[in-house]
Amino acid sequence: MTAYRILTATANTPEWLTLRKSIIGASEVACILGLSHYSTPLGIYLDKLNPNVTDDMTEWQEWGHRLEDAIATWVADKKGLTVLPSPGLLQSTEYPWLGATPDRVTDLGEPLELKTSDRFMADAWADGVPDNYLIQVFVQMIVLGARRGYLAVLHGGNRPEFYVIEWDQQVVDQIISITKDFWQNNVMAKTPPEPTTSEELALTHRDSGETLDGDERLLMAWYLDGQERSAYKEADARIESVKAAYKELLNVTNKSVLAYQGKALYTWKRPKPTTSFDMALFKAEHPALVDMYTREHPAAPRFLRKDTKALNEEFATDPPEGWEAGLTVSDVLSDYGELTIWKKEQKAHND
Repeated sequence: MTAYRILTATANTPEWLTLRKSIIGASEVACILGLSHYSTPLGIYLDKLNPNVTDDMTEWQEWGHRLEDAIATWVADKKGLTVLPSPGLLQSTEYPWLGATPDRVTDLGEPLELKTSDRFMADAWADGVPDNYLIQVFVQMIVLGARRGYLAVLHGGNRPEFYVIEWDQQVVDQIISITKDFWQNNVMAKTPPEPTTSEELALTHRDSGETLDGDERLLMAWYLDGQERSAYKEADARIESVKAAYKELLNVTNKSVLAYQGKALYTWKRPKPTTSFDMALFKAEHPALVDMYTREHPAAPRFLRKDTKALNEEFATDPPEGWEAGLTVSDVLSDYGELTIWKKEQKAHND
């Protein structure tokens, strides 16, 4: 019995895109493992449950696809492999939640993944194949039932590299275990995985209405946050004052650009006019249609800093106990063990 079955559909058609939602694709596994910047476990989960099918290819992806034939030809000429076309969208028979669409295969049924990179991606390849691409080839091997895979990358349009990827049972076992759990306990159970980015927190916020009564750390962070916000407001006010002066100068001199020795420093110009839908007029003239086509959408939760009068008065002259010059909100929040997402993003930002 073959290790896979072919999900027959023309690539990039609505039918093909729908079939992709019935499996975890090879390029999606790294996202589930937290090894890809393209998406997250929650992002993959939401895509699988979203009935809409879209796959807008970026210009970068389109050129990568166009260059596949050239890279595959180089592999055949220089590496002595017999390179065959992709068999299409495949689903593993042993692990039916896993699927793959290898770029090419060899005559021995081994996957050949074809990539392109540019100078902005050079660091990602410094230590060999990036983890997300490595995982992609491993999943292709699992689905094809192959014990070896290959990856060829074209750097900067003229520097090819070729990698042989051997079977690693420990990696394979982890892929199978984690993706099975994700498919059964998240996708099939319709239970979203935990968020892994700040943007995703709003998507899973349950808005229980309950209160978390924090300790002195929270009070200090609230106080320091207020100080920083006040500083931002003052800076914004100064910026707006400068802008008002420049606008007046341009207006009274009937000019649109402020420059120094011919080099533009500031501009004040009207952009092209925009168009908008006159909902008020449409509602007045077609009330039935408005009701027919109006949909209610859940609002995103709003995060607000509350100005507590009693605390403001208490700290009007003296800051909270434990305050010292130079202490920041980040210093205080870093002490919270629960803030794993925030700490990860702070570290990435600082790096």
